[in-house]
Amino acid sequence: MSGALAGAVGRYLSSLHPGLGADATLVAAVGTGSQVLRVSRGESVCAAGTHRRGCYWLLAGKVKIGDRATFATSFARLGPSLRGKALDDRIGVVTLIELVQHAPAHIDLQAAFTVQEENGLRGARVASYAFDPDLAIVLDSTPAYDQPNWDDSENTRYNTRLDCGPAIYVADGATLSDPRLVQLLVQTAESQGIPYQIRQPGIGGTDAGVIHKQRAGIPSVSVSVPGRYHHSPAALVRLSDWQHTLTLVAAALLRLQPDFLTSQERP
Repeated sequence: MSGALAGAVGRYLSSLHPGLGADATLVAAVGTGSQVLRVSRGESVCAAGTHRRGCYWLLAGKVKIGDRATFATSFARLGPSLRGKALDDRIGVVTLIELVQHAPAHIDLQAAFTVQEENGLRGARVASYAFDPDLAIVLDSTPAYDQPNWDDSENTRYNTRLDCGPAIYVADGATLSDPRLVQLLVQTAESQGIPYQIRQPGIGGTDAGVIHKQRAGIPSVSVSVPGRYHHSPAALVRLSDWQHTLTLVAAALLRLQPDFLTSQERP
């Protein structure tokens, strides 16, 4: 934006919001009806502002080229659902926290809150090499894609479905899950009356994509909470699906014994 135009924008915006100051900078404008925080010199965060041609985000000397920004979506309970930003994979983080707080005494439970899963599985690569575990259970959240088709035809392309419990992976775009671990999860769910579903094989993947290839090979399986609108400012998951995921993994850990891998024949 040219200096003259920037000055004109600043004067115009200050006329709409006198407390903002004429040196306000228009950083971004987004779709009509949205709400974006505006910031002015000497202030931290002001109220959201809208304009007849859309929304504007105002900053005055607060940002530089290369700074990062994100949507400040608030977490909320919406009936049977949870809504929030980055539930993929904050929902996995809270599951792991609960498991660590109530870790079974008979196993050595190691936990890794990994980074950059969406960007090369980098954190999991380092963590799994350092831990060198006997096996790995990856906690994630996967897109459901379970909405009705626009023409009322049958939806045959869903990954998972909301309200059907945790999604156990048999295969995805990066991993063939260890069948002994798949069997452990399925048998645990059925014996405990925990609803579960098998994630439809296909594209996508989890941290298991690199974990199972570390060292001499680490038996791995993934379990995901189904969700909608992932990688957007407001993802949606069912509270019951998360509760059943936590219950399933906790119960499966209780069934693990030191000789689990050697005593179980591969199906």
